[in-house]
Amino acid sequence: MSFRRLAGMALLTALALPAWAGRVPTIQDQYQEEMREPEIRDPNRRHLPALTNFLYSHITDQGQQEVPSIDYYIKGLDEVLYKGSDRPRYEILKNAEKARNELRDGYDDLRKVIEPLREAHRLINEIGEILVPAVLGEVDDSGRIREAATSIKTAADPIETDPPKADGPDPDAQGVASIEPRKDDLEPIEEKLAEAAKRVKEAKPWAEKAKARAKTVELLGKKAKEMEEIVADQLGQGRTRGFKRDINLPFNSAKVIENTNKWLIMASKLALKAIEELEKQTTPDKGLGKVNKLAKASDGKNMFGKSADERSAQKVTAAIKAVGGQIKQEWEQADQMEEPQRTEKKREAVDKATQQKTGADDAAKRAEDAAEKAEEGARAANDELEKAVPGLKKLKDMLGPEPPEDQLTDIMDVLLRSPEPRPGPRAPTQGGGPKQAKSKGLKYPKVLDVEGSKVLDEYGEGEYGSLRGQ
Repeated sequence: MSFRRLAGMALLTALALPAWAGRVPTIQDQYQEEMREPEIRDPNRRHLPALTNFLYSHITDQGQQEVPSIDYYIKGLDEVLYKGSDRPRYEILKNAEKARNELRDGYDDLRKVIEPLREAHRLINEIGEILVPAVLGEVDDSGRIREAATSIKTAADPIETDPPKADGPDPDAQGVASIEPRKDDLEPIEEKLAEAAKRVKEAKPWAEKAKARAKTVELLGKKAKEMEEIVADQLGQGRTRGFKRDINLPFNSAKVIENTNKWLIMASKLALKAIEELEKQTTPDKGLGKVNKLAKASDGKNMFGKSADERSAQKVTAAIKAVGGQIKQEWEQADQMEEPQRTEKKREAVDKATQQKTGADDAAKRAEDAAEKAEEGARAANDELEKAVPGLKKLKDMLGPEPPEDQLTDIMDVLLRSPEPRPGPRAPTQGGGPKQAKSKGLKYPKVLDVEGSKVLDEYGEGEYGSLRGQ
């Protein structure tokens, strides 16, 4: 079985590709699976636009989430504090507002990441649509060069010198005649790689900013938890007759902040992974950059192999014609001569045949060497393409479909109505109890027969469930 067929089968097997049914293969043939593109809101599709859209929802949704969105939480607590504020809860509200602003800015950072990455991915697809047929074509070309070289050797081997004889087949190099250079096809790739790399470079700082904002939000979430634990302790653990009454506060700003921030964390990590893969694909010595470099080298080796086959075929054809024609005739005519002229003429014929045989063998060797180099070049480009394919599949999965126009829109500011309490002690931190606040004080029951609902009413749960949730 020829190398060309083996290489084609290996490529199809490695990539699990369908037959192309007579059309020019494209980059989608190499890495696009046949499946219905799911809705961008499907949580099972964790591509960058979907994760960014989930972040948007967890910032802005008004009560549809299992855990309230941060806007829903802030508006609820703001409504309660508008009716009567106190310093600890006001600072919890302002801390949540800071987290919300960081989350919104992180969302905006991700939007600035998506556009250049999608443009870079589009350029990668265009590069692939050039490279894939070029590399597969080079594999086929190198196979034809090998077939011609084999034919040339098969024709040169039967040439005999004593007596001169050339009864073998003629060399057949017609298969390489249609091989054309691919230099012009490959020429635009380098510029496209540079443009894609430029777009990736534009996106990277925004992805890094989004990741940094997620860390800031994480710290704000820890701060919220610290403040709320002490507030809950003040409110729900009134000590009377040696007993404590505990009031569970399942939804608080720490939980809401953490639940929203997880989408910013996932999206920023995925954005940086996509950037890393795109950087790899656009670097000259890796990914498609390396495939392009090897494809150009393979093209040069194939063109040299074509030329070597054509020249060698001409040389062997001439040798066959000379040995099997004029030289053989001279040998036979020498039989009609007397010694020592007969021996001398036969020796001259053998010398001529040997010279032709040596030339034919050398030509066949040059054709074989050129074919070997052509095969090596095509194999190297093909192998590197196979290595690049998994990364291209990952990129498609990470970057997902084009987001609908009505998604990934701006997030509006949230305007707080609650007044800042009169100056008093700041919200307590671990290790120190609060001083007496001059603003509205926190109340908790002094006796055991006060119902928990009254305690929450005193604290001000409000319509939105500001600390408890729904």
